[in-house]
Amino acid sequence: MKQAVIYLRVSTPGQAKRDHDPEGYSIPAQREACTRKAESLEANVVAEFVDAGESARSADRTQLQAMLKYLQDTKTISIVVVHKIDRLARSREDDVTINLAIRKAGAQLVSCTENIDETPPGRLVHGIMATISDFYSANLAAEVVKGMTQKAKNGGTLNRPPLGYVNRREFVDGSDRRWVELDTARADLVQLAFTLYAMGDYSLVALAELLTKRGLTSRPTQRLATHGMTKNTLADMLANPYYMGVTKYQGVIYPGKHPALVGSRLFQQVQDVLKARLVGEKQRRHLHYLKGTIFCGRCGSRMCVTLSKEQYLYYFCLGRSKRSGCQLSYTPADAIEDKLAEYYRQVQLTNEEVDRVHDEAKAYLGESRSVLEADAKRQKLALERLEAEHAKLLQAYYANMMPLDIFGREQERITTGMDQAKDAIAAADQGFDDIQEQLDQTLYLLRNMYQTYLEAPKPLRRKLNQALFEYVFIEEDDNAMGVHGSKMVEPYGAIMGLTGRPKPELKRLALARPKSQAGSLASGSPLFYEDGSKAAYMVEHIGFEPMASAMRMQRSSQLS
Repeated sequence: MKQAVIYLRVSTPGQAKRDHDPEGYSIPAQREACTRKAESLEANVVAEFVDAGESARSADRTQLQAMLKYLQDTKTISIVVVHKIDRLARSREDDVTINLAIRKAGAQLVSCTENIDETPPGRLVHGIMATISDFYSANLAAEVVKGMTQKAKNGGTLNRPPLGYVNRREFVDGSDRRWVELDTARADLVQLAFTLYAMGDYSLVALAELLTKRGLTSRPTQRLATHGMTKNTLADMLANPYYMGVTKYQGVIYPGKHPALVGSRLFQQVQDVLKARLVGEKQRRHLHYLKGTIFCGRCGSRMCVTLSKEQYLYYFCLGRSKRSGCQLSYTPADAIEDKLAEYYRQVQLTNEEVDRVHDEAKAYLGESRSVLEADAKRQKLALERLEAEHAKLLQAYYANMMPLDIFGREQERITTGMDQAKDAIAAADQGFDDIQEQLDQTLYLLRNMYQTYLEAPKPLRRKLNQALFEYVFIEEDDNAMGVHGSKMVEPYGAIMGLTGRPKPELKRLALARPKSQAGSLASGSPLFYEDGSKAAYMVEHIGFEPMASAMRMQRSSQLS
């Protein structure tokens, strides 16, 4: 009696579990049909190979390859039975390859539903059916892409929404309405994740642990229970542009219907931190609140902290291990802490300077009102132009008139310009009373910064340093380490320039700037060295940017 094997396949695990299918594509239905076909050919089924939940677009299927090896090893199989040819292969190339392997093993392919054999008419039918399967697969893929693209254009969510969102569904007057909304149990924690990671103080592992403790967990599914955040899930979440209120499909970004959880500026800050960590920035073992603020006054390199054998923290210049061979001495961290605290007394404004700055700023703001209003009009026109340009760009891409790489670059350029225009419009729309209030808050800090810094706990000292200084230079004179200058964050640098303090000679310190910061130390960026500097401007068109509200609240509650 002839020997036969049967090959069964379904595309999804769900089909494999069904007892019956209208098209006969379930595993039980295929098995029954193939067994009957083998019996009609007077063949005994000696083996069965099943790929459950496997696509036929590739021949690299576990059980298919096992069957081909079995045929080659035994050499006793006469018939290979399938329910339909498309169960074996969807592409014409794979069909030819698989059939050659079957014939080489001395077997013949038989279909339960198609009249194929080794006769010329049978081979013709086989070729026609294989070509139809190939066309069906390619056309189905094209239709899927077409449907997904149209859904993305309409702002729809293509897959299950990420953490922080939930699907909603309701039936209204017989119609099925579906949408995505914020997950009230997780949305705030997702926002917190972006905010904290953008600060650069947390590694992915540390932040995942913190978020888990705060209660951020995955959504449970039918197969998986809820679990805490992991490094990988957090990294995927932070890199997902969906949180900006957009949908991305095949490299194209579309405005989404779902609400945004983070702004584009915050999202980009997070991407910058992720990128920096990817190229080698590590979470250091020794933490200190001055890290990232102090730089070497000799070579401009970053100062790093290390722990001595006696368990004391020391700062050292990273330039020691570079080509510059900087010889700045190792310095105890507490010594630099004291010097920086004293530096706050040096840069603190007197009452007379505060009054002078206040009067000059008030006059400046009055003169700037018309300038800002005119700039807002220009920015609105620029925004309208960019929006029209973006619409034309999308039309060209949809019409296949532009390759994806060029489209991506142009879309990024236009989106960046739109974000800048929106920021300028928002700044111009800000009330001058609000700007005046922010100025008053800034002047309050500059007048009381020394006492504020002394009374602040270390975490808040870190925030004060980051809010006031881009970097502080440390230098050694006469065997004593001290602060020899700084670059202040705006608007503080501009305000210091309005005090009228004389501008000292910058000497070599101006040349010893960090290479990575060279652009920000151009002549247009006011530096404060020892006695201060005279800035040529008061504030850019974006207006004043006050310290974080949380810092203001802490100042009033525990630092006054």
